[in-house]
Amino acid sequence: FSSSKDSYVFVIDTKTGLRKARLVGHNSTVNGVLALADGRRVLSWSGGGENALKLWDWEAEECLVTMTAHEFRVESAAV
Repeated sequence: FSSSKDSYVFVIDTKTGLRKARLVGHNSTVNGVLALADGRRVLSWSGGGENALKLWDWEAEECLVTMTAHEFRVESAAV
């Protein structure tokens, strides 16, 4: 998984190096990404005024929930 200022989260195949999915939904820099233990869900977080955490089903390329409780940018997360 990777994240960037382009506001996307990319799922990268570690064997081929090719992109498997692009998760679209943040409207600012994605500061970090974390794969959950089930291998299907991903948590990402942002700043730049959005200040949100998003939980994704990366295989479906679908945001399951958006959490926006923070006043300032989200810098880390743990599960």
